[in-house]
Amino acid sequence: MKKIVCLVTILFALVSCKKVADGEFLLTGSAKGIANGKTVIIKKQNELGIVVNVDSTKIKDGKFELKGKVKDPNLMVLFIKGLQQPIPFILESGAIEVTVDKDSIWKSEIGGTYNNDEFQKFNTQMNGIQKKLVAYQNANFQKLMMAQQKKDQATIDNLKKGFSVLQKEMETFVSNYPKENKEAFISLLLLKSQLKSPNFKLDAFQKDFNNLDASLKNSKIGKELQKEIKLLEKNSTETAATNSAPTLAPDFSSKSPNGQTVSLLKSLGKVTILDFWASWCGPCRKENPNVVAIYKEFHDKGLNIVGVSLDDDATKWKQAIAKDGITWVQVSNLKGWDDPIAKLYHVEQIPTTFILDEKGAIIAKDLRGEALRTKISELLK
Repeated sequence: MKKIVCLVTILFALVSCKKVADGEFLLTGSAKGIANGKTVIIKKQNELGIVVNVDSTKIKDGKFELKGKVKDPNLMVLFIKGLQQPIPFILESGAIEVTVDKDSIWKSEIGGTYNNDEFQKFNTQMNGIQKKLVAYQNANFQKLMMAQQKKDQATIDNLKKGFSVLQKEMETFVSNYPKENKEAFISLLLLKSQLKSPNFKLDAFQKDFNNLDASLKNSKIGKELQKEIKLLEKNSTETAATNSAPTLAPDFSSKSPNGQTVSLLKSLGKVTILDFWASWCGPCRKENPNVVAIYKEFHDKGLNIVGVSLDDDATKWKQAIAKDGITWVQVSNLKGWDDPIAKLYHVEQIPTTFILDEKGAIIAKDLRGEALRTKISELLK
């Protein structure tokens, strides 16, 4: 009897040690072969797209541990000093386990909680398809080179067809995953990544999103996606209306930061974003990194941007331009909300954006985030 009681006590103690309260996480890691004292850092990408540290610890006797509070699941990465590649995982409530493979980071394993178990399964399947792609490329590289030298188009087409079959297998797996895994957080991340796809289709996206578990839709990222959906719906409606009756953007001239006079119509590209913003506007500054990325991606293809600032302080305006890495045309009358250009365009809130075609016709309004990038990509195809 005493043996049974002792056994129950031991089992209870083991279970108790692993118990994690709701809203808390306990991340334990096995890092065999990595020296004591090496730093382990949890990092994430914040709302401005900047990678920041969340927490850190040191490796001791091949192990490490991190714990804290967490609200919604979020994609994070583990960086270990001395290892080149990070280990992605889902930070969520519960006991998370990581087994580090220092020689092949991609072979590291995550688990312990529902979403990390699912993430591990997803990675395993993706790695399997990727291996087949690499193997196919290695096996057929010389054949392809010989066929190109001989201008053997039939062989070239056949080899490309075989590769396309494997690519399609990967695309189908990724596309079907949210449909088949309605409660997995990775499904939400995969849907979010679809917003950047040139083949993005709003109807299919909405159907897959609406099919997700309520816990995902009501998460922080889920709510952000709902806002994106509404923005895309609005853009679709406004674009249809605008296309039926295009309106020319009123021309204006104003001073740039260096005092030069700038005209809107003389600054037009194939596509132009007219962006009303200000250094003191939080949402504007939050959106600026996205606009900077879009400008870098599409400027060589014909995108121009003209920024109109509702600042009244020249120094703060210029500081914000420098800090946010803005390199496109900027003008301001330094009159705040009394700016005559803002009044000309009936701007009552910022950020406000207008998208113009090469003749200066307004073809869309108030797009941000991925909705803006998607629209610019479509217009410059």
